[in-house]
Amino acid sequence: MVESNNKLGRPTKYSETLADDICERIAKGKSLINICSELNLSYTQVMVWLKNYTYFTDNYARAREAQADWYADEIISVIDNAKSDRNEIERARIKVEALKWVASKLKPKKYGDKLDLTSNGERVEVPIYGGLSVTAKERKAIEAELIPAKPSKVLLV
Repeated sequence: MVESNNKLGRPTKYSETLADDICERIAKGKSLINICSELNLSYTQVMVWLKNYTYFTDNYARAREAQADWYADEIISVIDNAKSDRNEIERARIKVEALKWVASKLKPKKYGDKLDLTSNGERVEVPIYGGLSVTAKERKAIEAELIPAKPSKVLLV
């Protein structure tokens, strides 16, 4: 979206160069709150820019995905730099868990939890009916015994 020519209000600080700088910092693992503080920007204003400028919106989305990769790589660094002290090991463990969680939310297809839709390592080809699984070799109709329902007592009040 192009900046409007509306003369009311303060002129915006937005520029594609500034947007690129913000996205580059995000891709390198920085938080948007810290970036806004470093660049003397309002967090709220940056959110407005994300809504109003498609160039920024698209690059921001790619930067957040790259940030997930940065966090995944950072996990190795945290582990390698943890000292043998119990407090340092616990701190590293907490940081690793946080980095894993954030990476899984930013890029769920790559870092998110995966559901195992297999049986003993093999894919179930036909849905499971009544507790029985049917493989491709045994595709037959599964018949179930019908059990008549017991009449229920109705209490009138």
